[in-house]
Amino acid sequence: MSPKVCVWKDRSDLFDNEFYFLSNLYPKLRNFFVDVLNVASDIGDEQFCELWLDMQIRDLLDVKVTEDKLTMLYHRLKPLFDSSDEISEEWWGRFISQAMLWSSSKRFVKTYQVYIPDNGILKDAFVKEQVDYLWYPKGSSYSQWESLHRAFKLRSLKDSVSITLKEVEDSVIVNPATHLTRSAKTLILVWLREKHPERFQSLVDKGIVNEFVRTAEYRSDKLIISYELEGRVVEASSDAYLDLLNGRAYYVATACKPAIAAEICRALSVNEHNEDLESWIKGVLGSDEADLQAELKQKNWQITDEISQLLSEDQDSSDSTDENSSEDTKGDALDDDPDIDESGEDPNPDGGIDPDDLGKRPDGKGRSDGYGHGSHMGGKRQQNRSEPDADNADEDGEEETEPKQSFEDELFSVFNSNDQPIQDDENYVEGGYSGDYQVRYDGEYDRVREYCDNNQSQNDRYKEIIRRILDRPDPLVRAELTRWYSGKCQICGSSFYQRNGKPFFISHYMVPRRFSDAADAKGNAICLCANHFAQMLHGRRKSSNLLIQLGSIDPANESFELKLELNGEDVSIKYNQQHAIALKAFYEATNKESE
Repeated sequence: MSPKVCVWKDRSDLFDNEFYFLSNLYPKLRNFFVDVLNVASDIGDEQFCELWLDMQIRDLLDVKVTEDKLTMLYHRLKPLFDSSDEISEEWWGRFISQAMLWSSSKRFVKTYQVYIPDNGILKDAFVKEQVDYLWYPKGSSYSQWESLHRAFKLRSLKDSVSITLKEVEDSVIVNPATHLTRSAKTLILVWLREKHPERFQSLVDKGIVNEFVRTAEYRSDKLIISYELEGRVVEASSDAYLDLLNGRAYYVATACKPAIAAEICRALSVNEHNEDLESWIKGVLGSDEADLQAELKQKNWQITDEISQLLSEDQDSSDSTDENSSEDTKGDALDDDPDIDESGEDPNPDGGIDPDDLGKRPDGKGRSDGYGHGSHMGGKRQQNRSEPDADNADEDGEEETEPKQSFEDELFSVFNSNDQPIQDDENYVEGGYSGDYQVRYDGEYDRVREYCDNNQSQNDRYKEIIRRILDRPDPLVRAELTRWYSGKCQICGSSFYQRNGKPFFISHYMVPRRFSDAADAKGNAICLCANHFAQMLHGRRKSSNLLIQLGSIDPANESFELKLELNGEDVSIKYNQQHAIALKAFYEATNKESE
C-alpha cells in the first residue's frame, strides 16, 4: 500500500475506511512509520474540511451519527475558526464559501439562512415560524463558538429582529427612578466611554446618548411588542421596552433586572449587541451615589466633561419642570438630603447659622456652593469665621493646621463627653396656658401679617457666604457598613426602609474626618439610626475603660461589643468579626502614628 493512504493516528470514527490507520496495528512502531517511511502522523486540516463538505451533499444520514461527527469536526476545526482571518490558503476560502451549517431543525442549510440563537425570549416569540438556528454540540453554548460565527459571518437573532412598541396599558411615571437612576445612567455611559470610545462617540453623534440621559421610567400593567424577522411578524407581551425617541423606559411590575438590562443594551447597541455591556447594565441598575463613587474609585475611572455636561443638561431640565413636584417624587431620603451629612457628621453641631440658609441659589432651588448631595469642593471646608464648622471646629474659628491631640486622646474624648451639671430651667411654663387667649392671638396674627406685608423678594432673602467643604467620605466605607449590617443600627438594631427601597442609616465617624485622612476608615465608622446618631453627637457619653476595651479585641472572635454609658443608660456597639478587625487595625495603626 502507498504511504499516502496511511495515517498513524486512528481517525476511523470520522473517516471510516478511507485510510489505513496504523497505530492500531503497530502501536510500537510509530517512529519507523512516521520518521522513516514519512507516513502522516494525522490527517491534515484540509481533509477535515473536505469531510464536512462531503457530509452536507450526501443523502440524509442518521441524525445521531451526523451530530456525533459534527461534534468532533467542531472541536477539531475550532483552532482554524479562531485564526480564520489569518488563513490565506485557497482550500480554506473554498470551504468557508461552500460549507453549509447544521441547524436546530436537523438539516444542512445555507449560512445566510441560519441565526445565532442568542435570545431565548425572541426564540419563543418565533417558535411557530420555523426559524433555523445554528446547532451546537451537546453541552456547549453559542458563546463558546463565537469564532465560528465570525468565520461564517452569521447573523445574531438579537440584531436581526426589529422591535416596536405596539400597546401600553396603564403606565405611570416612577419618580424617583427605581432601576435607571442617575447614578446608573452615569455608570453605563462611563463604561461605554472607557471600554468602547468609538461606539460611545457614535452614540453621541447620533443623539442616542442625549435621549438615553433624559429617559424616565414608567411602570405599566402590560406591554405588547411587535417583532419582525425577514417578513415574519409576531406580537407578544414583554417585560420591558425602551422608547428612546420619547424618552420613556417601560417595564411591568414583575420585570426583573436581566429583562430591563437586555432592553437597555438593545437600544444602545445599534445592531452591535455586546454581552459585556448587558452584564454591566444589569449590575449597575438601581445604583445610588455611593455605588457610583465606589465603582469609579475601584476602577480608577473618571466622569469626563462631556458626560458631566450631558447629565447636567438633563438635571437643569428636570429642575425647571419639577420645581413644584410633591414630596413623594423627590430623591433618596438620606443620600439626597443636604441637611444630613452622609458621613454621619452633624452639619450644624453647635447651633449657629442654619445650613438651609447657606449657599442657596437666588431662586431658592438648591445650593450653589457645592454643599450637599452629589457635589463637593476639593480640600477643606469653606467657612465663615463666625460660623461653627460642620466638623466641630474650635470656637474661636482659628484654622487648625495640625491636630491638637493624638488619635487615642481624640477617640477617648468621643466616648467621654465633658458633661455640664444638669440644670432645671425654671422658665418652663407648664401646659403653655394663656389666660387672655384673644389678645395673644391678635398679637401673633399682627406679627405674621407684618412679615407678609413687608415680604422681600427671593433674591434679597439670601446671602452668599463662602464656606469650606470637607472632601466627601470614602464611599467604600458606607458600602461596607451596608453589607455588614443591612442598615440596622449597631446599638439598637433598628432601621426603616426609605421610599427608594433602601434601609436608612447614618454612617457615623467616631473620630471626625477633619482630624486626619486616616479617620476615613472602616474601623472608625459605625452604622447608627438617627436617634443614636444624635445621642452619640450631642448626648452624655462615658466609657472610662475605652482604651482597655479596644486593646482587648481578639480578631479570632466572631463578634465584639464596645460598651459605654449613653445618657445614663448602659449600651453596646455591636461589631461583627470583620468590622472588629477593622476597628482593631484602625486603633493600633493610629496609635503607632501618634507615637
